[in-house]
Amino acid sequence: MYISNFLRHNKYLNKLPIILLMKIGIDFGGTLYKLESNVISINMKDAIEVLNILKDNGHELYLISYCRQDRSNKIHNYLVKSKFINLFDKEFYVTDPKYKSFICNYIGCHIMIDDRQNILDNIKLNNKNITTILVDEEKTHKSSDHLVVSNWKEILRAIDNIKILNYMDKDISINVDKYLIYPKSY
Repeated sequence: MYISNFLRHNKYLNKLPIILLMKIGIDFGGTLYKLESNVISINMKDAIEVLNILKDNGHELYLISYCRQDRSNKIHNYLVKSKFINLFDKEFYVTDPKYKSFICNYIGCHIMIDDRQNILDNIKLNNKNITTILVDEEKTHKSSDHLVVSNWKEILRAIDNIKILNYMDKDISINVDKYLIYPKSY
């Protein structure tokens, strides 16, 4: 029996919320890093704590940043030196903000977090099933297409609410590869 059939037919499990492990794309400048700062760092309040919680909960985190070569080098070197590189499953640096949409599609992102509405509009246009989160510290943006948050604690609450909304009333498939052990050849 397929796992999805087992879960669908089990009368006790089919009402429980499913905790989905999600692929989350995260912008750097303006989302993890305050743009007015002169030193490259993850300096948004609570960002590191929330990233650690998301990672500990099994989510895949992808850094997807629009920047030039010199800035991508600085960001990457900062992440390596500060040992925050392990927070991200992979880093993607793009030379055009429109390319973020292609990266989200390539990865299969469930969520993209960014501080620029026009970038999220483009991502949403090309990735219909993605949930987009707009970081706006002043909450000056109003959007029906994006979740608008002002800080990283709100991002964590938004992601938790996204998980709660995914109930077992539809067919799902579960990737069981992470539960398997593959023997080594001698």
